[in-house]
Amino acid sequence: MAYVHYKDRLPFGTYFVVRGLQPAGALVASMREAIWKYAPEVTIARVKPMDSQVTDSLATERFQTWVVSSFGVAALLLAMLGIYGVLTYSVATRKQEIGVRMALGATRQKIYSLTLAEAGTPVVAGLVAGFIASILGGHVIQSFLYGVEVMDPPVIIAVAILFLTAALFAARRRSTQWKPSAPND
Repeated sequence: MAYVHYKDRLPFGTYFVVRGLQPAGALVASMREAIWKYAPEVTIARVKPMDSQVTDSLATERFQTWVVSSFGVAALLLAMLGIYGVLTYSVATRKQEIGVRMALGATRQKIYSLTLAEAGTPVVAGLVAGFIASILGGHVIQSFLYGVEVMDPPVIIAVAILFLTAALFAARRRSTQWKPSAPND
């Protein structure tokens, strides 16, 4: 971008950037009058406040950020669905074992503890591995981008809570659905 006197300009559009103490509406009227005072034949096609100009100039980046964020949310939901599905299946395959344990006198609390421990182990291991990978990835990204933090604790905590909640619901839902059947007479 080059700033030249408006009389020496090439056949490109001319832009004036003005800063003042007046509100934008009053400043626009003052600018028009000042420009037309020196060059009445000049056409002023468009007047925009700087806030509007900055907003318009960042529209593409905001849209790209929205798209990437949408993909991130979709990935998070798919991961939660995967955790829920795998753990539900894992607990469902142990249905007979849970039945035998209950028939031998295991309490509902012991069954919950068993299924939650089984469901929690891979989830906690995955969270630890993901935490380590996010720190390493954060260092790589930090070397390429200015102003990026290695860790974002609120996001890490929120993701961990969501994954643990999905695991908890999967383990509790399947273990509460099993009811011992009455013996056939």
